[in-house]
Amino acid sequence: MKGQVKSAATEHNSVWTTEFDNPDLVDKIVTHVTFETLAVTVLQLNRAFCDAAQQRLRCALPLLAPPFRMQPRQILESAILNLSGRHLGDDDVSAIASACASGALAQLKTLVLHENQIGDAGVTALAEACAGGAMAQLQELHLEINQIGDAGVTALANACAGGAMAQLKNLYLHQNQLGDAGVTALANACAGGAMASLKELVMDDGPLGVDHPKLKSACQKRGITLR
Repeated sequence: MKGQVKSAATEHNSVWTTEFDNPDLVDKIVTHVTFETLAVTVLQLNRAFCDAAQQRLRCALPLLAPPFRMQPRQILESAILNLSGRHLGDDDVSAIASACASGALAQLKTLVLHENQIGDAGVTALAEACAGGAMAQLQELHLEINQIGDAGVTALANACAGGAMAQLKNLYLHQNQLGDAGVTALANACAGGAMASLKELVMDDGPLGVDHPKLKSACQKRGITLR
């Protein structure tokens, strides 16, 4: 029986050492418990893994249904996702954010959400997902022609200030409902070095866009094209 335990210990050694990072300690633990206890423990770990995996996959299920109708392979491999003009609202974008937070669309480089009905709640959900590490490869984000206000843009700016979307090169925010508070938050984030790869920022004309003093100054100092 002890030989069987030792064999099981060897077989599962890499799993246990990942957890404990101490091979000697692992060997001592598994050789001083019964085979039955060891087997039950491994089964419980496998069950916990399966439960966690199912939970993550469940978060991506809404992307298979309308209005997205994505294929499983798209969720895993897509570099470009164009959802423009789909009448998407905050709940829809929150579903995308939830899926991304669980690891879906990890290869995404371009996300096109323009000409929808997205407001502050949707953008805030997206920002929170990105703040947690989702869509880390994103280079181009289209949020223009929506209903995004100061709260949404501030959430996005704060997430970027915390290190989210570091690979982003192009950001489109024109034709929304931005006020001074939102544009100032974006300006402060840019001035602080957020979105380190940003090359182009597209805003509305006028003092709440390209002529906003703080935003204009921050972009000029970093060589970001503001238009």
